[in-house]
Parts: sequence; structure tokens; C-alpha cells
Amino acid sequence: MMLNKVNYVSQFPKFEKVTSLPIITNKSALWKYENEYRLVNIDCHPLIEFPSAAILEVIIRYRMKDDIKTKLLDYLNKHYPAIRISFSKLSPLNLRWILYTHQ
Repeated sequence: MMLNKVNYVSQFPKFEKVTSLPIITNKSALWKYENEYRLVNIDCHPLIEFPSAAILEVIIRYRMKDDIKTKLLDYLNKHYPAIRISFSKLSPLNLRWILYTHQ
């Protein structure tokens, strides 16, 4: 389990494996304002509990499978009821990601 600061880049390098750490932690420079960190679970550790104050928001990507999304939402609502939950979706007008809030 590793906590990694996201690298904001203007061009994505080419990688042979999708599981390589740089491809998981690189993101378009357009999102630099987010100052994001990603927790990467390479070793497939079981679910880890965090203090509720440690997580401010969970953003669920629009392509997440419904069954996984349902399990995640159930878990978050049960264990972290005050957390802000947002969902990404693709804007049909400008083909950029936009967020809408669940709570």
C-alpha cells in the first residue's frame, strides 16, 4: 500500500504495462488545482480503515461498474456518513470531466 502524490503532466509518457506506478499516478495538468494524492493498493491488502477526518471527499468515476459502486456507497454511508461523495461524468458539450455531488 503506497500513498503517492499525483504528477500533473502536459503529455503522457508511453508505458508497456497499465499497472506501472507512473501511469496510475499521472494526470493531465488541467487538474493540477486538485493537489491529489492516490492510495495505490499494489499488494491487494484487505480494506483499510481511515479516521473519518482523514478523508474529505470520495470522487467516483463515471465508468465504475454499478455493482462495485453500490458496494462502495453502502460502505461509505455506513462507516463515513459525513464524507462528501461526488460522481464524475463526461460533459457532452466540451468533452471534459465534470462533477456532480451526491450529498
